[in-house]
Amino acid sequence: KDFTAMIVELTDIDGEGVRYKMLDYHDGQFSSMSRTTAYTCTAMVELFLDDNIDLKGVIPPEAIGCEEECFDFIIDYLKMRNVIWVKENI
Repeated sequence: KDFTAMIVELTDIDGEGVRYKMLDYHDGQFSSMSRTTAYTCTAMVELFLDDNIDLKGVIPPEAIGCEEECFDFIIDYLKMRNVIWVKENI
């Protein structure tokens, strides 16, 4: 059995920041690493299939994450599959 842990800290030029934390475990069927990576990937595919991405050409994932609606969609998609990100102001 496995688990996946991640902390992401973001700070703007004024020093205001936010921290996202995630801790996920094997769910009895899928490893946590496959859950956290594959579900994120399928969320991105749904964004493209539903025409929610206006960017063209080769698009790095961080460009999609900068779009608030896309970011929220991915976080919600993961939450529906019990991959929970917790947001904290820092």
